[in-house]
Amino acid sequence: MASAAPPPGAAPSFAMDEVVAAAYEAAAGVRPWRDACDAVCAAMDLWCVQILGMLRRSGAITFALEGGPRAPEAALQHLTRYHEIDPRRSLLPHLRVGHWVHDHEHFDDDFVAQSPYFQEYLIPLGGRHASTTLLFADEERLVLLSLFKGVGSPPLDDDGVMRVERIRVHLERAVRIHLRRQASRPMSVAGHTLLEVMPQGVIIIDAARRITYRNPAAAELIASGSTLVDRRGHLDGVHLRGSQALASAIESLGLASPRRPEAAVDRGAIVLPGAPPDDRTDRALLRIDGAAGAADVLVFAIAVRPNDTMRSFGDEACAVLVVHPLDAPTRLDPLIVSLAFGLSPAEARVATAIAEGASPEEVARSRRVSLTTVRTQLRGVFEKMGVRRQSEMVRMLLELPRLRPATAGQSARMQ
Repeated sequence: MASAAPPPGAAPSFAMDEVVAAAYEAAAGVRPWRDACDAVCAAMDLWCVQILGMLRRSGAITFALEGGPRAPEAALQHLTRYHEIDPRRSLLPHLRVGHWVHDHEHFDDDFVAQSPYFQEYLIPLGGRHASTTLLFADEERLVLLSLFKGVGSPPLDDDGVMRVERIRVHLERAVRIHLRRQASRPMSVAGHTLLEVMPQGVIIIDAARRITYRNPAAAELIASGSTLVDRRGHLDGVHLRGSQALASAIESLGLASPRRPEAAVDRGAIVLPGAPPDDRTDRALLRIDGAAGAADVLVFAIAVRPNDTMRSFGDEACAVLVVHPLDAPTRLDPLIVSLAFGLSPAEARVATAIAEGASPEEVARSRRVSLTTVRTQLRGVFEKMGVRRQSEMVRMLLELPRLRPATAGQSARMQ
């Protein structure tokens, strides 16, 4: 007699068995944790799974493990900008082991429609509902498990919660094993883990340009010695002009200051090498010219301060550099557009789509939003880019790769 079929939407038992196996293999260092988190997403049709460690007293993030179809750059944008306005932070006091907090039970559709976190960040990137539980806790830290459902999917239901609860003990054991293994190694930084899978090269340096982290894409670029080089642990350009421009840009970020410069409130402002002190902000853009025969690179620098990022990049201020080789494919990258002009993910995706030939009406249909929403986002793009017409916006976006090389004491300008 054939066995009864699982209820609609239920994950087959073998899928959850794969989750458990992947978690223990990740804990042992045999597989990356992303595989285990990806397995959870595949078994339960999720947009993202995140396991987050936080210190009880300071709220600092000590580790982050995640996976799923969420764009890799989403983590960078969350940690450097959107975590500050994430309304789910208010739900943390409600968390306890065995109890789930579902954001749709606390934030109704009217709230979501007015929330910059949802409208500018989460929904444009494909996420919608989050359900979070306290996986375990000890005297020093809390370990949270969050499951995200994508746009168009219903929130996590009781059956979904039951399936996760059945493997909770295995997830907890696997994470505890992972933490014990990591305790004997040099301390890792949570933000670094989230940058590993970004396709763009990402480098983190301190105020003295000492390299504290490079992801695989950046490590390959530096090893080539074509544009950016590692000189005794410090980041430099392959030419003196590039080194001077990089030094000037990092100085403009004011990393020695414990607080953001006042100008940083204006997310549309990009400070370039040579800008006067009163124009300093938390982002800079410059071009580094390459060695003979090598492509130049655009470098987007973001100032990161411990108190602004839940200490996910460490206890000292640093600059996160996103590197874009100019011989890369010409298709516009929404992350690069966002960094270059201080746009939200929603604004960057609208601007990119229109620059590639879509009409506002087509963008509205493809993104499942109203035409009014798209036009409102376009007005925000115009204001941040300092243009008045759509044609001017498109020209600036398409000419982004032709930014002039910056020399020390001069600002780079669009051509």
